[in-house]
Amino acid sequence: RKQEIGTKPLLPEYTFIRGMIVCKDNTQLTPYQYYPVTKEEHDRILFEEYPDKAVFANTRTPYCESGVLISHDDGKTHQRAVACRMSMYEGWIWSEPTLAELSDGTIVMLMRKCRSGWLWRCDSADGGKTWSKVYNAGIPNPSNKPKLINMKNGKIALLNVPNNIGRERYPLELWISDDDMKTWKYKKSLSDIRASYSYSDGFYENGHIMFSIEKDRKTILFFDVDVDEA
Repeated sequence: RKQEIGTKPLLPEYTFIRGMIVCKDNTQLTPYQYYPVTKEEHDRILFEEYPDKAVFANTRTPYCESGVLISHDDGKTHQRAVACRMSMYEGWIWSEPTLAELSDGTIVMLMRKCRSGWLWRCDSADGGKTWSKVYNAGIPNPSNKPKLINMKNGKIALLNVPNNIGRERYPLELWISDDDMKTWKYKKSLSDIRASYSYSDGFYENGHIMFSIEKDRKTILFFDVDVDEA
């Protein structure tokens, strides 16, 4: 028997939690990704050996589920809501969802999708309870974790590597939208050095976007970007 830890709903194994946002009505939304790995499949991948050590990515799993945990009581309890399930019959998907709230309260979820060359998107008009079908967001991405950040002035920032040629994870750019992600008029290159930039995470504070990111799987970089004029 497994020990119950944390607040319900207790999430199954092979669930990965991403960065929470707090909406204008103080609802907390925490994105997650989940893989329905059976016990038999779990035992198989632990028993077998893979030369690339990527044991988890060798699971034979039908889909990657992305969704949100919704809390209206400051994290004491949560409601799990499924946003989408992307088929993995054609290959592995590591979605790493990120969220932002638009001016009308719509919640946007952006996800990476391996081998597609783009970020993918779905939207919720009811605070994360139900979601639209997944569609191509039209933002280039080499299967790399994006990060959306709501700014206090209503603008939305995106940290991304807008490159869909091959799997190169550069250049690192900061985009800012002032029209609910319809367009991205502000685009700033933070580094065009040929390197692999991955796993950005950060926040907006007092006119600055501050975030950390991994470089070449060896170094952690910290950026403090003044966006007062963006």
